[in-house]
Amino acid sequence: MRNYLKNVAIHTQSNYKEMIKLINHFEAVPDYPCHCEFVTYGEDAYPKVLYDCHYPPLVLFYYGTLSHLDKPCISVIGSRDCSDYAYFQTQRIVTELAKKYVIVSGLAKGIDGVAHRSALSGMGTVGFLGCGIDTIYPNENKALIEQMKSKQLVISEYYGTVQPRKAYFPWRNRLIVAAGQSLCVMAARIRSGTMSSVNQAVLLDRDIYCLPFGLDDSSGEGCLEIVNSGGTLLTKDVLAMILDRSQ
Repeated sequence: MRNYLKNVAIHTQSNYKEMIKLINHFEAVPDYPCHCEFVTYGEDAYPKVLYDCHYPPLVLFYYGTLSHLDKPCISVIGSRDCSDYAYFQTQRIVTELAKKYVIVSGLAKGIDGVAHRSALSGMGTVGFLGCGIDTIYPNENKALIEQMKSKQLVISEYYGTVQPRKAYFPWRNRLIVAAGQSLCVMAARIRSGTMSSVNQAVLLDRDIYCLPFGLDDSSGEGCLEIVNSGGTLLTKDVLAMILDRSQ
């Protein structure tokens, strides 16, 4: 069954509905080679936290250390076009969090890249891709992605060089949110993909922490909206509480 699920995923480019349709009828598909590691739904090695998410992936392709997802994890997300303030605060806060937690993010530019880089010397970091496991996107993170493939974890529902599509990123975000015990939002505009991840966190009953922003800073309007809806400001005391909770 493991090999069959891998073949179905590659054959359908991991289209969830098409995969379910083929699996339900046990329809034959070609046997595809796979040059990376993969794990399938129900296997012992399958990350337990991902069973929490809506539509848990049936197959995950990866490079690196899958067991990072079995450790205490925190998800860190935010804008691609973040301000200098959000950049440097993410660097500072993630460096502290990474001493006790594996940091999960999406390997995009902006906040994601800062979060991953700041976690490299800590417990570890996990990057969920919104494209094929062998597709480098964005190109500016090429060196980071290659570095993470060896000692961290780069993981995707999509095999090979499947190109990124707009719909893949919010779909990918459900995995980033599910993987973490809590979600840290470091920058968000009112209308952004970051806000869709927050909705996922609410559905999964994850704690949501937001970096404080000034009232006139449009790059953090989403964070203020999240706090107004029940999120928690990520202050020094809250950061200390999160770190203490890991013990």
